[in-house]
Amino acid sequence: MKRLIVLFTVIFLIQCDKKSIENKVSANPKPNQAIIENKNPELIDYHEFKADSIKNISLQGFDTFTTHQLNQYKIVTGYYEPVDGKIVHPDTEKDNGRRLLVLNQQNKIIFKSIGFGDIYLFEPHFFRNENNDKIIIVFQIAYEYFMGGEAFLIDGKDIKYLGNMDIEYKEMDLPMTKILKIKEANQKINFTFDADSLLLEPGSKDIFIKNNGTKYIYENSKLNFYK
Repeated sequence: MKRLIVLFTVIFLIQCDKKSIENKVSANPKPNQAIIENKNPELIDYHEFKADSIKNISLQGFDTFTTHQLNQYKIVTGYYEPVDGKIVHPDTEKDNGRRLLVLNQQNKIIFKSIGFGDIYLFEPHFFRNENNDKIIIVFQIAYEYFMGGEAFLIDGKDIKYLGNMDIEYKEMDLPMTKILKIKEANQKINFTFDADSLLLEPGSKDIFIKNNGTKYIYENSKLNFYK
């Protein structure tokens, strides 16, 4: 009789342990399911928009080309004028020419980009999304020909330079900003191009390539190129 009681007790305890294990397993997601979810992050699309042009922005020693109002900021492009043909402060021999200035509501400079040299075109294109407050500005640059763009990010009070995209449409009669697509996912910003063929290092090496997923990705505080 005692043996039967012991046997039934052992069986009962085994069944309890089995149910406990089943409950723990069912409470956790399946490994495969978790992997699938991570492979499908939410994509955030950026769309180009027109920022309001403004006038009457005067900065001492700075020759202004374009001025736009962007939320609480004023987006100004131009260059510091040489004096008697010589570079003056804040320009240097290695940091001069067309540049971006961001002003606050009191017209004080809160951000100044590096100088991009004596280029003919430094044209701002504005992109934003509906999910967060981030705004990306891509400046189309050119001499006699289009030669890529310079990208900046405004994220609330944080303003930063993302980097240069040394790429253009294959025939150079259409600026890169017209084929540019911007998406964000997993804290990475993806710059892709809606064209079958592209031109790398335009104006210098002119390397023609097929567009097989060519892109720039801003990740870990760096703009990386993938082709």
